[in-house]
Formats: sequence, C-alpha cells, structure tokens
Amino acid sequence: MPATDLTPSIKTFGDDCFPPGLGGAHSMLHQQYQISQHRHDFMELVVTKAGTGEHWFEDRWHRLVRGTAFIVPVGAEHAFRNGGGLAVHHLILRDRFLADHSNELWAIPGYAWLFAAEPRLRSAHAMGPGITLDDQGAAAIDQLFAIIEGECAAPHPEPVGIDALALHLISRICRAARPPDTRIQASAGDAHQAVRRMLDLLETRWNQPFDADALATAAQRSPDSASRLLRNAVGLTPTAFLHRLRVQRALRLLTRGGDITSVALECGFCDGAHFARVCRKLTGRSPAEHRAAGRTG
Repeated sequence: MPATDLTPSIKTFGDDCFPPGLGGAHSMLHQQYQISQHRHDFMELVVTKAGTGEHWFEDRWHRLVRGTAFIVPVGAEHAFRNGGGLAVHHLILRDRFLADHSNELWAIPGYAWLFAAEPRLRSAHAMGPGITLDDQGAAAIDQLFAIIEGECAAPHPEPVGIDALALHLISRICRAARPPDTRIQASAGDAHQAVRRMLDLLETRWNQPFDADALATAAQRSPDSASRLLRNAVGLTPTAFLHRLRVQRALRLLTRGGDITSVALECGFCDGAHFARVCRKLTGRSPAEHRAAGRTG
C-alpha cells in the first residue's frame, strides 16, 4: 500500500499524548491496533505484546510479531496495520527524559545500537524493524510495561518513579538487542553485524586508548571503512563516540562525589584538563560545574 493510500494528511502528535502530571516518559497499550500514517515530536519505543501486524516505515511495510521491539525516531512518518489481534506497547519519551537521563542511558550496553544505530541502518537497508525478543524476554518486558502503564494511569502519577521504571525497561530491552541477521539480506546483515561488533568493542573498552586496528578487525573492514560505517550508523566518529561514552560515565562518577582528576584518569582521559576540554565541548559546562549542579540539585 503506498503512503498516499494511508491518509490524505499526516497528523503530528505532541504533548497531547501525555496526561497531566506526567514527566518525561509515558506508556500505553493499544489492543487491535491500527493507525494511519502519522508522526510525533517525541521518540517512541514500541514492543509488540501479541498478535501480528505490520509497521509502515520509510515507504514500506515491515512485519510485526510478538516480541518485536524497535525505536520510532522523532518526526518519522509511520503507521500500524493490524494483521490479527495486534497489541502494541508504546513507551513515549520526551526530549526532557532523554536529556535528564543521558548519563544513565549511554551507560547501558546496547543503547547506542538500539536507539542510534539501528534506526539509521533500518532505513538505509530497508530491513525489518529492530529486534525480536525471545518468549522469556517478551514475558518479562510485558510485566514491566504493565507496571509502568498502571503507574501512568494512576490518579496521581509519580513522574520520578515512572522515569525510573522506564530506565529499567530500556535497559532490559537494550541488553537483548542483537542484529536480526536471519531476517535481512546478506549485505545489510554484514553492515548490521559489523556496527554491532564495533559498538560492543567500544562499550567494552570505553576507558582504554582507542585502537583503530582493533575496531577494523571487529568490523572486518579497513580502518577507514570501519570508521565511515560507524559514523554513518551513529552520527559520530569512533573517537567522538568514545568521548561521549567517557564523558557520560565520568559525570555519573562525579555526581557520586568523585575527584575530577581521579575520575578523568579512571575514564580514559589523559588528565583532568583533557576531561574538562571534552566535557565542555560536548555539554557546554565544565566537570566542576556539573559536580556543583549535582550537589545543589
């Protein structure tokens, strides 16, 4: 079905999706779900609870089954079609949630893959959406969604508690994220597996000196080709990606009372001055300013 057959005009959803009193995250469950083409000004984590259906993304339909989990980026035009009993969990994430919890999110193994790389590669290679959780993983995620959805529907929802539950849910799903290499063409699968291997390597060795040859070996490409593939997937060079990981994790340590120089060395920076330069470039504030803000916050 071409996009023009879905709807004559594309609706944009915004803060009207958030009940009063909620903070940066909100969750809901849709049964027998079907909605024509639309977009929204927030990010959305989607997990299929039951049934079958299809998701429209980048001018094509992609099949959904129980446990399918994927990200819908901000502003992406998409739609859902019910193939039979389709029930879909939605975790809606405002920019405020992603900014407030950036340190925690980027410390989660698999976050960079599922939230940054996979949507870009899905679009580039016309692959099916995201990942598919196994039965045990899908059941665990269903339970977490039920708790969050109950909290969101409460007469007086607690935004802090909902955000904490959302972080836990995201962590569980990200840790299960792996390239769906059995559902995509070999060329696309090679690219997905290469990016996943590179991200795994960088996330594992995030506080060690950058090794371009090791990254190329993980990707089974030349150093230049590996760097280009990662940049296309996450929007950052390998060094910039490492700097982001290091700064986010260093700031977490600072909020726990760590000394700036000690934290810098622990997180792979040459010294405190190096940490300060990279931190100010990425966040607009020095480590000392972040630590002071954490103490007063």
